[in-house]
Formats: sequence, structure tokens, C-alpha cells
Amino acid sequence: MELKYKRVIEYLLNLFNTNSYVSGKQLPTEFEIMDALGVSRNTVRKAILEMEKNDLVERRHGSGTFYTGLDINKKSGGLIGLVNFSDMGYIFPQIIKGVEDTLYDFGYSLVLAGSCYDIEREISSLKLLIDQKVEGLIIDLSKYYTLGEQARVMDLVKSFNIPVVTTHWKGSLNNFSSISINDEKGGFDATNYLISKGHKNIGMVYKSNTQAGLYRFSGYKKALKEAGIEFNEDYVVSYDDFDDSMDTLHAYNCTKDLISKTGGKLTGIFYYTDKCAMEGYKAIESENLTVPDDISVIGFDNYHSSALVTPPLTTFEHPKAELGKWAANVLIDEISKIGLHQPKSLVFEPLLVERKSVINLKKDR
Repeated sequence: MELKYKRVIEYLLNLFNTNSYVSGKQLPTEFEIMDALGVSRNTVRKAILEMEKNDLVERRHGSGTFYTGLDINKKSGGLIGLVNFSDMGYIFPQIIKGVEDTLYDFGYSLVLAGSCYDIEREISSLKLLIDQKVEGLIIDLSKYYTLGEQARVMDLVKSFNIPVVTTHWKGSLNNFSSISINDEKGGFDATNYLISKGHKNIGMVYKSNTQAGLYRFSGYKKALKEAGIEFNEDYVVSYDDFDDSMDTLHAYNCTKDLISKTGGKLTGIFYYTDKCAMEGYKAIESENLTVPDDISVIGFDNYHSSALVTPPLTTFEHPKAELGKWAANVLIDEISKIGLHQPKSLVFEPLLVERKSVINLKKDR
């Protein structure tokens, strides 16, 4: 269970960041903090004492408590490393932009390192970043649901003794801060959306060696169960990066397979990404079927091309640039010693982007 005084510390750290505190600025009163968080005066005082020990604040008798940390508006300079354990395509450029824009404001430069699923290349890239004396790392772990063979990589990262923020990961790396999206709720909401439109024979296509794929699949099953719809394995097709070459249109082939296995009963498909959904469009068309009249489609990520396909794709928003921005903000917070090295966890909730790719069976048929 989280200690209450740590919640006060977290609240104040966020306040320092969002309100651009400079050294000498006064904190809210103890009573204001008590009212904001619903905690006791003793809890507030314990948090202030802990922060005072770390030279973040100072109490002045008769005057109040004042911030003594680093000037958040001051540009620090230096290098930040960003490591992607898969590739830099799809939605990742927008995430990188969010990171870069934020780092620029603080005077930092970004160094990118990809690995394309190669463990040895990952290790080499990480060592090169450290040789360049990066002050912190942002690591995207989305392509690995469990660490498994990645343990050697993460042990190396821990040995660097620099601040690290992970993205797209809700695993057991408790010593690192993480910025992620609620993938299970995304899968649940996408499936539930189809159910709300009268669909019962709902398929899913997803990648099985990503955390996003597995959590969204879990949400899919949960939505079916809550709606009283029996889960049918024939309505689910998955793939991973090792099924074939990187150029294979996995989702296209999975969709063809799904249509074949379900014998014309399928009325809707949830694709775990928009990229997969757009391949699905082509596969559905190849079977002389149409979206959404024959098969409704819903995706995930709100990829920039999803609004341009015909019909425009109903999907869920991935906060791409915003996720990158917060990953950078949290990392800078830790580098600047504003924090007490308490790992943070920020989880974005998915938002529906409703377009034209889902038909309402309750009124349209």
C-alpha cells in the first residue's frame, strides 16, 4: 500500500513541475495541502520533513515552506537516449516528436537507437549511448510482454545508474518510471462498442508478442464475457514477428483466415492497431465483401491515415505525442534531482474516435 506521505510528496513534485517553480517560491500552506489531498496535518509535515532532508524545500519559521530545488525553467543541456526494441515506424515518429519538443525546451538533445528485434544489437546500442554520456534513457518495451531473454538487456540498463523511463510497459520494473496506455480497457471498450451496435459474432486480429496485443485481447474476452457472449477461438487469429519475414502482411492473411473459419457468420472485427485494420480492409475487399455493410471494423491508435481510408475507420486515440512529452518530462524531473527517485506510473485512458466503419445492426438491418 502506498504511504500517505509519499502521495503528498508526489503531489508537490507535480506542482513544482506544472507550475514552473523556481528557488525561493513559497509552497501552499499545510492546510491547503490537507484540503487538496484529504490527509492529516501530521502526514503533510512528514512529507515536508522528508523533502527538506533532500534539499528540495526549506521551512522558515513564521513564514512558511519554500522551494529550494533547481529552476525548472533553466535549460540544462546534455544528451538523452531513446531506445526502441523493435522499429521506428508506425506511430513512433509522433512519440519521438513529443519527446524531442519537450527536451528542446530544457536544452537537451535526443539520441535514437533501434534494434529491430536483435538482442545483441540492443546491447551494443545501449553501450554506445552510455559511451556518449547520456544523462537518462527512455526505453520502449512494447514488443516484449515478459522480459524473458530481455533480462540480460534490462540488467545492463540497471547497471548504468542513470534515470530510466519506460513506455508502453506495465510490467514488474518497479525501479523505473513508466508511461503507458490502458490497453486492456481499450480492448474492452472497442469490443463493447461493437456489442452496443448489435454485434455478437465479433472477431479479433492481434499480435501475440506485444504487451498491447495481449492486453487488448484480454479486454476483448472480458467484454464478451460481461455481455454473455461465449468466447469462440475460431473468431480470433493472432501472429507474431517471427511467423514470417518483416514484409509479410500478417493482418491481411489473418483476416482471410478469420473469414474462412467463421463461415460467413462474422459481422465485426476488432483489430489491435489501425495498421492491421487497414490490411483487413484489403482482405475483406478481396473476399468481395464491404466495410461496414458486410463486416464492421474497429481499430486502435488513431493512426494519421485511418481517417483517409474508405470508409473512415472508427478507432481509439493513442496519445502519441502526449505520451512522448510526459516520458521526457518525468525523465527530466528525475535527472534534475527534483524528485526523490520515486518511480512514477502514468496511464492514459483510450478515447473513442467514431467514424464510419461500424454499422448499427440494431437499426440498420
